Amino acid sequence: MTESYFETITGNLIREIESEQIKSGTKEVSAGLFPSYRENKMLFYHRTDENIFFTTIICFVLKSLKDRLPSIHWDKIDSIMSNAQAALGLFRNKDDRPTYNFYRTRPSNHFPNGYFLNRFDFFRLPDDADDTVMVNLVFGSSTEEKQRISELLSKHSNGETKWNQSFFHEIRSLKAYSTWFGKNMRVEFDVCVISNVLLWKYHSGLKWNENDHDSIRLLQQVIEKKYWITDPFTCAPNYPRPELILYHLARLVHEVKPPQLPYLADELLSAAIQLLKSDLHPMNQLLIQTSLMKLGYRSQTQNWIPAENFLSLNTAGFSFFIAGMLTAFDLNFISRVARNSLVHIHWVCPAFHNALILENLVLDFQLNKETRNS
Repeated sequence: MTESYFETITGNLIREIESEQIKSGTKEVSAGLFPSYRENKMLFYHRTDENIFFTTIICFVLKSLKDRLPSIHWDKIDSIMSNAQAALGLFRNKDDRPTYNFYRTRPSNHFPNGYFLNRFDFFRLPDDADDTVMVNLVFGSSTEEKQRISELLSKHSNGETKWNQSFFHEIRSLKAYSTWFGKNMRVEFDVCVISNVLLWKYHSGLKWNENDHDSIRLLQQVIEKKYWITDPFTCAPNYPRPELILYHLARLVHEVKPPQLPYLADELLSAAIQLLKSDLHPMNQLLIQTSLMKLGYRSQTQNWIPAENFLSLNTAGFSFFIAGMLTAFDLNFISRVARNSLVHIHWVCPAFHNALILENLVLDFQLNKETRNS
């Protein structure tokens, strides 16, 4: 792939991403946001969704890639991020606590554009660790707010007021981070959310505490015992597929390089190579190949798909995130039903799909360039 071709195709992808961003607010989605859609095809359910999650993770990918992209694209990336930042206040805690909600808080608007779920406070989501740390990773915050977020994460961690009842028995006593800030919510472990929290904690510059170290130990156990492959739903109820879990773990290992985890990179590598031999949705294949490159893999397996082939990819049927409508309950019989896809809502976001394709393309180009120059 030549430099000029790389500039052209990356520019096309960034323009496609930018075209999805809402310029003037509509009835369904506010200005600055990227629309996503929640669906359950088994129930013929499909709604336009307004949330901060996908807008933030799109900006996270663009920010992380910016310096590796041709400078001609930088102004457009800056414009996308500036427009997104203007919408953040809609999702900040209503009492101005430095936490963020998946849905609008000003005014409150959970499960928007629907007919049923938004009518009941039972389905109103508390602020969560995932959105909070991702917003802060992308857009930053003051030292005081970072310290306050760290305190709130610890305050809602396992064992502070209640204990996790649904994770693997030999790990559930670790004082790791929970997904939710709500005082009435159960303690939920999600290794993808924990990975994002640890990524933020590393970049925040704050001193690591007991919760950070126990969270790392939890990830160690999940990797060593291969739970992320054998039982992904328990590992990550919001990202319950091995490919999604791998993507988050690989990013943490690549960026933070915690001394407890690098020796497990080989285990992740070998497991990822085996996953490539499965019958995969092309977007799941892309996630695995991206993860392999982040873990330092420098070969291309027999099943490797060239990065350019993903440009014409049909992403139908792929979702990056789900909500299990029964995961809030610790009762055993409800927990078993919670695994059924009939009670899952899937979120899809076309602009984020393009961001993932762009990320894979940039890493692949960089890898091939390093190989040629070595």
